[in-house]
Amino acid sequence: MVMMGAPGGGAFAGPSATQSSASAGLPFAGVPSEMEQGASRILANEPQHPEPVLSFRRIAERTTRLTLRSLFENRLGAALWGLVLLAIETVTALLGPVLTQQGIDNGVMQSN
Repeated sequence: MVMMGAPGGGAFAGPSATQSSASAGLPFAGVPSEMEQGASRILANEPQHPEPVLSFRRIAERTTRLTLRSLFENRLGAALWGLVLLAIETVTALLGPVLTQQGIDNGVMQSN
């Protein structure tokens, strides 16, 4: 059996070593002994941070009704630019068959 592609992991191959160790129930190994003094000095200068007060709601409460106008009111330039590009794309898509017909009718048919 021949395997295609490079062996091993990748960005989407699975969890990292830390994630797989945590999911296996293994404890955090801690700071290495040769780095404990430096870590202690850093932690001594670190200020105490209060616990943040957070409120979480799964569903956001919208104060205004969501409309198409409210989506584009702050992005009028981008919306107009998109309409211009859409118009150009539509015209060029319709122009191809017309040019082909003109080429056949006025070019190929007349030379026969």
